[in-house]
This record gives sequence, structure tokens and C-alpha cells, in this order.
Amino acid sequence: MTVWQKSSPGTNVAPVPPGVATGLERAASFSWEDWFGHASAPQRADAIGLAHRQGVLYPHQLPPVSNGVKPAQAPPAETAALAAMTRILAEKPGELPTPEGEALPFFDLELDDLQRQAVARAIATPDLFLLQGLPGTGKSRVVAEILRQTARLRRRVLFLATHPASIDVVLQRLIDHEDALAIRFLDSSEKTEHLPPWLQRLTLGSQERMFLERTLAGARANFERADSTCQQQSEREPLWRELQNCLNSATALNRQAEELNTQISNLRPSVEADLGAGNHDSDLARRLANAKATSDLAEARLVAELHGHQKELAQAEKECAELASHVALLTPAYLAKKHGRFWTLAFWINLFNGKLILETEGLLAKQPDATARCQQIAGLVECKTAELNQIRHAFAKERAELVECEVRARTQVFQQQSRALEAEKQKLDEAWHTLCLRLNTGPIEKTLAAVEQAQKRWREAKSADERLCQFANQWRHFVEESGALLTSRLPGYANILAGTIRQWTADPKFRKAADAPVDLLIVEDAEQLAEDELLRLAAAAHRCVLVGRTIADPLPAAAAPEKNSRISRPGSPAKSLPCWNRLWKATGRELNRWPGAWKRDNGRLVCQLFPLTGDDVQHLESESLVGAPDIELCILHRPSSQPCLAQVIFAPDCSFGDAVAFMVREVQEFPVQTQGLTVWWSDDGRYQVCHLGPRTGRIHSWIEIEPGVRLGVTATECAVSGVAQCIEFDHAGSWDRAAAHAWLRRHLALVDTERKVFLQTPFRFDGALAKIVQGVIQPGDWVASPAPATAGSFLFIAVPASTGNGQAHAAYELDLSASRSSEALPAGLRHGLPGRGYVNYAEAQALIGKLEGWAREHPSTKDRVAVVALYAGQVELLRRLVTQSELLRSCTFPLEIALPSALHQREFEFVLLSMTRSNPQRTVAFGENVREFPLGLTLACSRLYVFGDARTLSQRVSSKGPVENLKSPDLEIETRHLSRFAACLQDASIVLPVGQARTNGKD
Repeated sequence: MTVWQKSSPGTNVAPVPPGVATGLERAASFSWEDWFGHASAPQRADAIGLAHRQGVLYPHQLPPVSNGVKPAQAPPAETAALAAMTRILAEKPGELPTPEGEALPFFDLELDDLQRQAVARAIATPDLFLLQGLPGTGKSRVVAEILRQTARLRRRVLFLATHPASIDVVLQRLIDHEDALAIRFLDSSEKTEHLPPWLQRLTLGSQERMFLERTLAGARANFERADSTCQQQSEREPLWRELQNCLNSATALNRQAEELNTQISNLRPSVEADLGAGNHDSDLARRLANAKATSDLAEARLVAELHGHQKELAQAEKECAELASHVALLTPAYLAKKHGRFWTLAFWINLFNGKLILETEGLLAKQPDATARCQQIAGLVECKTAELNQIRHAFAKERAELVECEVRARTQVFQQQSRALEAEKQKLDEAWHTLCLRLNTGPIEKTLAAVEQAQKRWREAKSADERLCQFANQWRHFVEESGALLTSRLPGYANILAGTIRQWTADPKFRKAADAPVDLLIVEDAEQLAEDELLRLAAAAHRCVLVGRTIADPLPAAAAPEKNSRISRPGSPAKSLPCWNRLWKATGRELNRWPGAWKRDNGRLVCQLFPLTGDDVQHLESESLVGAPDIELCILHRPSSQPCLAQVIFAPDCSFGDAVAFMVREVQEFPVQTQGLTVWWSDDGRYQVCHLGPRTGRIHSWIEIEPGVRLGVTATECAVSGVAQCIEFDHAGSWDRAAAHAWLRRHLALVDTERKVFLQTPFRFDGALAKIVQGVIQPGDWVASPAPATAGSFLFIAVPASTGNGQAHAAYELDLSASRSSEALPAGLRHGLPGRGYVNYAEAQALIGKLEGWAREHPSTKDRVAVVALYAGQVELLRRLVTQSELLRSCTFPLEIALPSALHQREFEFVLLSMTRSNPQRTVAFGENVREFPLGLTLACSRLYVFGDARTLSQRVSSKGPVENLKSPDLEIETRHLSRFAACLQDASIVLPVGQARTNGKD
């Protein structure tokens, strides 16, 4: 099957516009061979490219033959992504249409529920989708799955980022995905020979070369297959005559079998007919004749005797009747005379008949004898009749036995004939099946009509194969002659065009590859782009997915918080926010962390709506709730501020569920911490479920908020309260999606447009490392890490080691911008260092010593190791020390030494971080960029060693004044990160001297 015929099961192809003739309507008037023969070389290349992208090619998609005339092009229309982004940034978003998606067959089965929701929303969005995530939460995996799904749906994607690493980490996950044809356009600073082999294969030159090789090999293979098919079809021509002969034989056998079955079904009537015909030549007829003769002789004798007895019986019955008649005639006179019945006429008539009495009595005396004689003769007649019937029955039985014996004998003969026919039919069936297999037509019914229909289809297929062979030959010649033209159009055929935004802007060939708006634009590192850059990029695609990474906390608001401050995050006015933040804010309101807490005070449950200071406690006033005296409301009356509800104290017997339901219904407050920041939906048939976190889990208790609405809560370490995991809306209570959205908007101020997802689960890090990263980078926005903590996965190694006497040590750092500062370094390390920044030779030695010790303990490890520092000078110093180490030079594990920002989107099993600065007498900054330090913490998966001066770090954290050349907001950002890091160290008690470091016992 050729590439333009292939269509994978379950894939979508280009839709056919309304009104365009398709299928049989156009089949009669359109000929692919004619079009291909008259089309120009560029038109042929365009058609093949379109077929390669879609998997199938429709006639309506083919352009008319141009004959060298360039058709006029319509001006490009505004894309849905650009229109939506323009409205949002102009603060006129309007009502965003609801995305309508379908269930997706996910390729990455390890995605969690929220990551799958992000993929589904990105695929279904009609215009814009935003994906934001904390470090290590799986943004790249989500983007890779989005690309797999778009490839499955035959859509083209433009994949851009500010840094090449953001692209490569995603493309590497698509290496084995056969539907993805990706082209990686190199940035101006990249060299092909410096790229890893897998990435070199994705560059334009390699893809063109491989595409030509594959296309040429495919064209030749297609022609060979088509030619072989034609030869096979020609060789099958005689098989149809054999099949016809088989059919004739099968018809004859079926006719014989039918005749035999008819004879078997009419066997007994046939035997009876033969006997009735008087044929005396058979053994059956002779035996039956002998039996009949014997039976007839005995029957004749009995018949003669029976006739004699019947005559006697008739005579006796006649005499008996006459006697009875005579007696009946004399009886009245006899009775009258004998009994003297003189009043009767009979008495007087026979008065003088003296013989009457004697005569009558004589007749009466004869009457019993006559009756007895009749009965005796009747018995003889009956006996002879029974004997006659017995003889006849015996003959009939003997005749039936003879007939049955003949039927059995003939049945055996017919069965032998039937078995012989079945054997012939089985041989014929085997021959028929073999012929069908050789004809490659599938099973054919043994009827003349079926054979003729199959032969007709075979002839049509043979003609189609011959046409296909002819076309395959033309295509082979075309590829051999016009391969260069075909490969020059490869960027237009690829379904993934990837590169940096800088290269997209500077490279016309890159832009030409997506001349018309592509189906989807994916922009990594979108938080770094300005408004005009995003709008310019949005014009290149119908739909847009923006991916942003969260490292630094949002800056404090310059304006007052919104009216519903109990769930709103503080933020600056829309116009002062960066473009990414404005888009994120305008595409719907997300869940926010509830600032309050639950506790028990004197056995009573207390809901504290926000944190209270020590001074606030004295300004609290308590009053009982009207109608519920067991519930107390604590009002905070701060000087020069409006009173506000600060606490609600419930009755001693009030449960947490009842208290939550009361707060939602009566106070209009949702007083439960949610699992995450992004909601997503599911429907189990009974409930419309709004999930309040990234993954589903076990619900420990259900709280009935109101009829048809219940809250699922998961238990936490705090025994008083829990974490809200989902809200279920009962369909039986007329709760649909619209009503559920309205409820969420009313009680949580949540507006879910399904246009964004915030990933919060740290999948990258070991459990102990996750605690450090979560403690430094936006502590309130993480979901608990699912990974267990490993002992020794995090160490802080103080350089210099603490002396315990409280005295400040000398500065260990060297300022490279100061004159003669490099003279403090060994001679082999002085030259070639940067002219600015800082180095710390003692800290570098400690780091190299730790790395060498680890290498000795793991001689055969293949773990990826990164050595990072916050200054380029320290990076170069570490690189030279590694080169001087004989042990590290001989190690085989992958080792990279760089600034954290140079390892963008990378992850390593083991990271050693040098903080570099060591000057207790001054308040110093840590890093050439305030984002280097938090980035360095996020690079490690399993093990992280941080080297630094504990006293210098403490000095920096405790300082409230200016810090070197740091300006706001960088000053605030670095202060937050370092303060949180110091707090993590203090909580874990792991600041130890060099060489005596011990692991974090708590973790």
C-alpha cells in the first residue's frame, strides 16, 4: 500500500468541504492518472506532501492544473488564536466559547489526571490554552503528548521557544513516534556537529536526506510490489477455469447426493412398491410367497370349518327363534287356562283344548336345550374366527419383518454410497479452498452466481493493480528525476516545525514552511515574551498553546485587593502585569489557597478565616449568633479599619462537616484548603464531579453542603480538618454543568473557561529534594510529592566549616574585576578567567573533593552529573579543576559543568551546586542573575549537594538594607529565595563542617 493510500485506523483526515463532489459522484469524471500526467512538478510534489501529512488524499484537495499560471492568493484571515489573544490583552475578552473535545487515546500512560486534562484541553481549545507549571511537574511530558495527539489527528504544529533546550527536551520524547514528522530548525548559534545524534536526525538537512532516501526506497519498493502483484494476478487466470471445473463437479455431486437422499427417504414405499409389482425373482418375494402359501392353506381350512359352523349356527338360531315364537303365541292361553283366569278371553277360547297345557310345557322344556345348542355353536364360530385372525396376523408380522430386513439391507447400500459421495465432496472442498487461497479472493460460495461475481471483482482488482503498477512506475521515475524538488518542499510536509522564536523571526525558510496558518502553535517559555511578540506569533496558527514556567513568586500588588479577597490573590492592575500574567488572569479565575485554618480551643471547633497577629487578639469581640447561641462570631475591630469576621467558634458537639456546611451556607465562605489550583470535570453518570486537585484519590469523608451537593474531603496530618478533593453535583437534583459552574462562581469565585491548567505535582524530585524545592520556590502552590524520601539525597556543605566560636572568618571569594585578584589562585588556574564576577577556590576544591569521593564509591555508574555555580568565573574554575583531576578524567559517567541557566530544561541524577560567595563582612548578592540559584535547585532528580558559606548566607538573609547592585524587584526575589532556603536548612539542622557532613535525619 502506497503512502498516499495509507490511513491508520481511528485517525481523522482532512474534512471534505460542503458542496464538493466526493466518492462515486466524482469518480466517473476524475482520473488520478490523468491529473498526475498533466500536473506540473510542483503540483505533484504538493499533492504527495499533502497525502503524506493526512494519510489519504481526496480529489477535491487537488488544485486544477495551472499550466504555468500562478493563481491569485487571498489575503490571510485573522486566526482564532490571534482574535482571542487580542481581545484578552485589550481587556475585552467577552464570553469565551466552551471547548468541545472527545475522549483521547493517550500514548503516555503515566500521565496523571490533571496532565491528561491539560492535553485534552489543549487539543479541544478553539483558540487559546495556557499551561503553567512549577519545576519538575511534567510540562514537557504534557507538550510531548499534545504533539502526539496532533500527529494522530493529522494536524500541523509550529513549536517555538526562547531556548533550544525547551524544544529538544520535548522532541526527544517523540523519537519513536511514527506519526510525527518533525523538523528542528537550528538557531544561529547552533552547529549540527555539536548536537546529539538523535537531534541531528531531526535537522532540516538530515530530514531532507532521509526523506529522499525513504521516498525513493518507498517508490521503488511500491513499484516492485505493484509489479509483483500484476504478475501474480496474471498467473491466477488459469485458476478460474479450475474453479469452474470444481464448481461443475460439486454441482454433479450435489445432484447425486440429492437423488440418494430422495431414495433413502422413499426406501420403504419403494420396497412395498416392488412387492406389489409381483416381481418373484428376488429372495424377498420368494420368501414372502412361501409364507403366504402356508398362511393361505391354513386360512382356507379354517374358513371351510368356519362356514360349516356358521351354517349350523344359523339353523340352530332359526329353530330357536321358531320355538320362541310358538311359545310366545301359546303363553297367554297357557297361563289363563293353567291358572284359571276365567275372566280372560283366552281361557274361554281354549276351554275345551285339553292338549294346550301339555303342548306348551313341552315347548318350554325344549327351549333351554335349543338356546344351549346355539351358544355352543356360536362358541365354535368365535374360536375358529380367532384362529383365522391369528393366522392372518402372523402372516402380516412375518411380512413386516421381511420388509424391514429388506429396508435395512438397502439402507446399508445407500449409506455406503453416501459416504463415498461425502469423501468426494471433502476432496472437492479442499481443492476449492486451495484455489480460493491461490486466487486471494477470500471464501467463495459454490454457486455459479458467486463465482461469476468473484471473478468480476477479481478482474476489476486486476485492472486496478495494473493501473497502480503503471502509476507506481511513473511515481518512481518522478522521484528519481525530481527528488531535489520534492525534498525542497519537505518543510511544507512536516507536521511538526520546531525552532527558537529568534530563528523563526530571522529565517525566511522557517517561516515559509508554515506559510499558511498552521493548525496549532505551541510556545514554550511564554512567560518571557512581550505582548507584541505573542500577537505576532499568534497570527501563524488557528489555535495557540502557551506554556509558561513558574520560578519566582509574583510581586506584591500595587493596588488594593479585589472585593472578594477571601479567595482572590493580590495582584497589580492588569495594565502593569506582564503579558503572560494578564493572559492567565483573563482566561478564568482559578482556585486559590484558603488563608485560614481550623483548630480546637477548649474542646470547641474554631474556624479562623485569616491569620491573626498578637495585637489582633486584643481587638477581637465575641457575640453569639442569633438563633444559634452555641455558635460564636469573633469580630476583629482594628483601629482605623472596618470590622470584619475573623473567627467562628462552634458548639462542642459540632462536627467538622457540619461546621463546613454552616460556613458555606450562612457565611458564604469556603473554609477548606483545596488540593490544587486547577479544577477539572468528570461525570460518572450519577454525579457531575468537579475535581479540586491534580489527581483523584481516596475520599475519607463526605460533607453534605446542600441538597444535591456534597464535598469530598481527604484526611491530612491535621486531625481537625482535611483537604477538599472534589465537589459532586447530583444529576437527580437537576445539577448540570451550567448550574455547577454557577455554584462554583458563587461560593468560590471560580470561573473555569477550561483554557488553562496549573501543574503542581513535583514528579522529578526525590521526596527529600522535593521538600527543599517546594520550600524555596512558591511554597504555597505545590502539591505533596508522590516520591519517597531517600536518606542522603540532600546535603549542605559549609565552606569554610563552622568553628563554633562565633568569630567571622576572612572572605574566601575573589572578585575577578579587581586588579591582581587572580594572583591568589594557583598559577595554572589564573589565565583565561572572565573579567568580572567571582570565584571561590576553597569552595571549588571542596566540591571537587566530594565529587571524587562519590566517583570512587560509584566506579561504574552511568548517572548524569552536573556541576553548577552561580557565576561564570566559578564555572570555568570548576571546569579546570575537573580537567586536572586524574580520577574525574577517567570516569565514564556523563558530566556537565555550567551555569544553571545553561542547563535549561535539563535534569540530572546528581547535582553539585556552588553558591560561590563568601564575604561575611558584606551583604552580597548570590549569582549573576537572581534566577540562577532556584534553577540550580531544580536540576537534581535524586541527589543534591549545595556548597556555600553559611555565615555569608546568614548575613544576606538577615540584612534589611541594600545589597550590592541589586535593584527591585530582583532584590525582593533573591531575598525570598535565600530566606526560604536558610529556613529549610535551619528546620533540618544540616549546616555542618566540611568533611563531617551528615545526612538530613529528618528527611
